[in-house]
Amino acid sequence: MKNWFLSALSGAKKALRENMDPPVLSEKLAADALPRLLDRMNLPMALIDPKGALMWANKSYLSLMSGYDVTSFTRSFDPRFPADEQNVRIRGRILDLYVLPLFDDGDSGHKSCFLYLVDHTAERESLESAGNTEAAIILAQIDNFEELSDADGEAARAAETALTESAISWGGICRRYERGKYIIVIEREKVAELRKKKFAVLDSVREIKTVSAVPVTLSIAVGIGDSVQESEKSARQAMDLALGRGGDQCVLNENGAFSFFGGRGQIGEKHSRVKTRMFAAAMSNLIAESSQVLIMGHRSADFDCAGAALGLARCARTLNKPAYLVIDNKNAAIAPFLAELDARPEYDGFGISPERAERMTTPDTLVFLVDTQRKNAAPAPDILARARSVVVIDHHRKGLDSYPSATLQYTEPTASSTCELVAESIQYFKPDVRPTPFEASMLMAGMMVDTKNFSVSSGARTFEAAGYLRRCGADSAFVRQLRQDDMDTYNDRAAIVKTAVMAFPGVAVAACPPELKNAALLAAQAADTLTTIRGVEAAFVLAKNGENVSVSARSIGDFNVQLIMEAIGGGGQLNVAGAILPNCSEAQAKDRVIQAIGDYLDAQNSLGS
Repeated sequence: MKNWFLSALSGAKKALRENMDPPVLSEKLAADALPRLLDRMNLPMALIDPKGALMWANKSYLSLMSGYDVTSFTRSFDPRFPADEQNVRIRGRILDLYVLPLFDDGDSGHKSCFLYLVDHTAERESLESAGNTEAAIILAQIDNFEELSDADGEAARAAETALTESAISWGGICRRYERGKYIIVIEREKVAELRKKKFAVLDSVREIKTVSAVPVTLSIAVGIGDSVQESEKSARQAMDLALGRGGDQCVLNENGAFSFFGGRGQIGEKHSRVKTRMFAAAMSNLIAESSQVLIMGHRSADFDCAGAALGLARCARTLNKPAYLVIDNKNAAIAPFLAELDARPEYDGFGISPERAERMTTPDTLVFLVDTQRKNAAPAPDILARARSVVVIDHHRKGLDSYPSATLQYTEPTASSTCELVAESIQYFKPDVRPTPFEASMLMAGMMVDTKNFSVSSGARTFEAAGYLRRCGADSAFVRQLRQDDMDTYNDRAAIVKTAVMAFPGVAVAACPPELKNAALLAAQAADTLTTIRGVEAAFVLAKNGENVSVSARSIGDFNVQLIMEAIGGGGQLNVAGAILPNCSEAQAKDRVIQAIGDYLDAQNSLGS
């Protein structure tokens, strides 16, 4: 066996530390000392081919497995679709399984994967000694720890010190199980005190000065269950939710009841090219194994849904797989897009109804759920259970009702839009895949709509994706024409803005006049318009829709409309959010919105005092 994978491993670890692309396989032999060093390491390591066959392993791995395959201990492991981390139990040991894909030169599909296992049995045993039912389990990690360590090691050490000292002040047992990651055991009665103080360690760490542009933040998950094992499981669920919501917050999971603390400010960019390339490789494999691809966003699809669908359809067509966009109605928001599709023969039959999608779905169908993570928000939710695989791509913060059974998931709340994530993924999909100028323009339109022409939620990666789309022929003038309003729409939006009142200093609340067509769409546009008025930090616009009332919320700066919408059953992002209030009048809905705004402002004032 050639030693090419050893040099690849060395490059892989360096690449992950530096947030670079995974390495390309090389035939160059590694140094003579490296094979012997890896073989003597206590860390179990192995090289697995895409079919799960063992290609190489060190002594620690062979001793641990004793002739068994890793798939014998975890059903969820699939070497074709490597995951970031999995918890496994092997012969009484409790370990975390990590997988790195290795890529062949000139091919985005990985040829093998390198795996290693980290033993956490000692930590789990210390949890057992802490008691059976009176302990709460806390998982805490410093966000972007590797990047922060490289940029400002002193700030990273200060964050670790602040966290460990806080754990000691809570009367807890604190153990570091990985760089920047800790497990803490405290008495349950201490949780009430921490809750009352809103987990102040979040703020103390955030105030650490750093010489780099990398912010210092924590993600904390607290689990409380009927046993220590259940508490740890609850903590892991809470951590998944905290990271899915962008980090810099605490999630408390008490027997399935979730509470959220922090997460009130802007989120720095955290998604890496390594993650994007891994996702693109796994997505390519899933498409290749499917018979057809169905793509659906949320109900009343917008430009972000439409653009992402076209980008994914291009990937599917590159692999000679038919792709379709499932759309529930031809709403005014994307009417120009649908008209363009009708005028282009190559997209004939691309848009299909939910009813047709249900008839078409087979066990070999691959379904993409884009620009939402919520099953109930999809126009044809029943096809998710019938399809072979489901891939979720979204830029919103993760909610409690997020779809739990996705085969592959790419959710990044630091991204500007789903179109940004898709545009990045296309670049790593296949060397010859390239969106057409029309597809690139629609991807650009989705980014421009969600960023308000790149004025909000736009990071360096956003502009890099936009630059790629321009090189693919995206036409900004064409995009602007697609987004133009007619005179009736402009006047209707102005009528909504005219109803606005300042419910609180800097907070405007408005309502759509009765019998207004496309009220929900106009409400969102009116909320955007209100935030352009000097003195308005946040705007909330209500629209009556049958027995329900929809609420569109927009803000600028650090005013977090997502938390306000979550309080009334909705969600979204920091500056863009919404909710649907069922079976209530407009007056009742307005009272609930104003109450939620007041509670948010009171909480903000208490933090500042």
